[in-house]
Amino acid sequence: MELKGTPLRPTGDDEIVRPKERLVLSMVNYNDIAEADHWAEVPALRKKLNKTLIIWYIHGTGEDRADYPFIWWALGTDE
Repeated sequence: MELKGTPLRPTGDDEIVRPKERLVLSMVNYNDIAEADHWAEVPALRKKLNKTLIIWYIHGTGEDRADYPFIWWALGTDE
């Protein structure tokens, strides 16, 4: 199991959030992804994502990290 956390930062009007950092997957052949019509057609990528927990949370400047609210999470499951 791999854990990926992606902080989100509210925009000036606090109605929209944007990523604070990029989500990076390593050990993936990006040429295979570029050549596929859909990412789900790449078996190695599907296998990697099926063992990855991704969490998106709001990054609050000056707040304790334990208080950052989770917005969404996704856990891949083996088929």
